[in-house]
Amino acid sequence: MGDPGHHEALLSPLLTADDLARWLGCVPATVRSYAREGLLKPIRLGSTIRFRLSDVSSLLGDV
Repeated sequence: MGDPGHHEALLSPLLTADDLARWLGCVPATVRSYAREGLLKPIRLGSTIRFRLSDVSSLLGDV
């Protein structure tokens, strides 16, 4: 069945740049900039991007 950690990542909520910006206390342009710079790993869904909360938490040190 593979690594159970992968299953957990699939269940992590997906956030828009607007949602994530509110959660981080910044503007959506900052979130998109972090994605372009490689600090955040975006998930592309058609022409939109989403972010896994678990990826953001690990970046921030499991806040």
